[in-house]
Amino acid sequence: MFAKLRRGYYTLKHNYLNRANIFVVVILVVFGILAISSVSSMSRNWQQQKQVEARQIELARLAAEVATLEYEKAYHQTREYQELLAREKQNKKLPGETMLLLPPNSDSAKQKYAETDDGEEAPPPNIIQWLNFFFN
Repeated sequence: MFAKLRRGYYTLKHNYLNRANIFVVVILVVFGILAISSVSSMSRNWQQQKQVEARQIELARLAAEVATLEYEKAYHQTREYQELLAREKQNKKLPGETMLLLPPNSDSAKQKYAETDDGEEAPPPNIIQWLNFFFN
């Protein structure tokens, strides 16, 4: 029993635990640690880059929205818009103009014009048109 243990210890010590093998193991461990740390830092950089890109897109969208609102503000401050708004909301008019207020359409008028057709028939389906083209 002890002889087998001694022989195993001797084989382990002389065949596997020499300086060259220990050096190779140390180098492999160092490279493994470097690989793991570089992969994790690359992953972190990639995630941060995605966040930066998303924020840049959001910034561009907000800048476009601000520009649109500034144009709207400038338009609302123009004389033409104020005149148009006064005509719509307060029924104002310019000198020489006459206002014509129409009542809303009745239900019978809506039905009458909804039922009328322009006299045009709907074209036949596409397959029928092709069949007529080839066989007529």
